[in-house]
Parts: sequence; structure tokens; C-alpha cells
Amino acid sequence: MTESEQVPHRRRGRVRRRILRGTAALPAICTLLNGLAGFASIYWSAAGKLTQAAGAIFVGMLFDMLDGRVARLTRRTSEFGAQLDSLCDAVTFGIAPAVLMLHTVATAFGGKMERIEFLHSSAPIDRLFWAIAAVYFACAILRLARFNVENKPDESAHMSFAGLPSPAAAAVVASLVLLLQHLVNPDRIGWQSTPWVSVFVVVALPMATLLSGLLMVTRIRYPHVINQYLRRKKPFEFLVKLAILLVAAVLDIFVATAALALGFALSGLWGAFWRRVRPDAAQGARQEPPAQS
Repeated sequence: MTESEQVPHRRRGRVRRRILRGTAALPAICTLLNGLAGFASIYWSAAGKLTQAAGAIFVGMLFDMLDGRVARLTRRTSEFGAQLDSLCDAVTFGIAPAVLMLHTVATAFGGKMERIEFLHSSAPIDRLFWAIAAVYFACAILRLARFNVENKPDESAHMSFAGLPSPAAAAVVASLVLLLQHLVNPDRIGWQSTPWVSVFVVVALPMATLLSGLLMVTRIRYPHVINQYLRRKKPFEFLVKLAILLVAAVLDIFVATAALALGFALSGLWGAFWRRVRPDAAQGARQEPPAQS
């Protein structure tokens, strides 16, 4: 390369380095927006705006996915970013879902859902719900601390997780709250207006919260959705399943979201059971080469 050719090359290198220095704050901004979404969820839960509170958790999930991607794209991964991410995750996926569950149940017990009459006779049970929320929060904190200790910077090491990821656990709680708010609309008719549906969701919400919390601290393997299902080539059958999922979301986004979140949480239990019952078949499935499209 001649000297005249090296000048624009060096100039481009300086411009690229300036751009990278300018984007160093982007991952931290995305992480902070994740934490602010969790803070907003807590505020809206306390104000009784449960739909907004649940939606804020999903907004936090979006920024949680973005911050790591932005950090790797700008080559600005750091220990500071990892610690900031865990602190914000503790707010959005630890405190916010627990508070949301408590306020949702308190709303049902407080008489705003008049159709759920049998719940009003069980006031002392609120201590049990508080204990469930506390267990969920403690498990989320333990899950994040364990992840920090065991985490490896190599992207190839992030194909699966030990224990249910905290965003997925928060999605279980938030999606059930959104489903409940969707079903208790008094203007709805048909099967969605029947009282037993609302009763089922309110009763299932604390149990799902407890199960999600406990799954976070297990060693059950859960796949990294983006790395395993969206970044690799997939066979035609995968596209068919994705199309069915999108159609279900169009038909009823609330039911589809709750079913998807619960299905993902329970898939780890099913996988662990299947590996215990049929270890040879599970081992063969793991050794099968990835399908190409």
C-alpha cells in the first residue's frame, strides 16, 4: 500500500474509533432504560394500573435484549456493564414482578373484581401471597448472582442457561396479569366472560409466580431463544410452527403470550423429566446434527 493510499485508510480508522467511542454509552443507556422500565412497573403497580405495569416489564425485556447486542456490536462489553445489567435486572425481573403479583391479588381481594366472590372470605391468606412474592424475589436475586459468577464472555457459551432466565420468569407473571386484565372486561361475551376463567387466572398467578421463582435457581437447562432458534438455520417445519404461533398471536395476543411464557417455563421441567426417563433418546437428540434449510 502506497503512502497516498494509507492516508485515507488511517482517516477511516480514526473515524471508526471515534464512532465506537461515541457509542460506548449506548449499552449503558439501554441497560438503564431496562431498569427504568422496572421502576415504572413498580410505580404503576402501586397506582393500580396493572396493565401498564405488566407492559413495562415487557418493555424492560426489550431493552435487556438490546443492551448486550449493542455492547457486542460496538465492542464495548465490560465488567461495569455486566454489573449494571444485573442490578437493573434485579429491579425489572425481580422486584417488579413480585410487586405486580401482590397488587393484582390485592385488587382481586379488594372487591374490584366483584365476580370473584369466594376470594373475599380468605383475607388471612394474603400472608401466603406475600411469602410467595418474597420467595420469587429471593430466587431472582440468587439467579442473577449465580449467573454473574458463572458467566463467560464467549458468545458460544450462551447457547443455554442453567435455570429459568429471570426475564422468562418475569414474562410468566406479566403475561398472566395481562391475560387477567383482558378477561375481566365486563363488556366481553362468550367463554371469556365466564367467572371461572378469571378465578383460574387469579388463583394460578401466585402459583405460577412461585414455580417460576423456584425454576430460576434449579440446574434445569433452558435454551437461549435467540442464539438457538433465531440465529441458526432452521428446517421448514420450524417456519410452520412460527407461522402458527403468529396466527395465534393475531387471534388473541394475550392468550398466546401467556401460553408461550408458561410453555417455555414448563418446557424445562418436561425436558428434565424426559432425560431422566429416556436418557438414551435424549442423548441421541443432543448429538443429532443441526438441520439446514
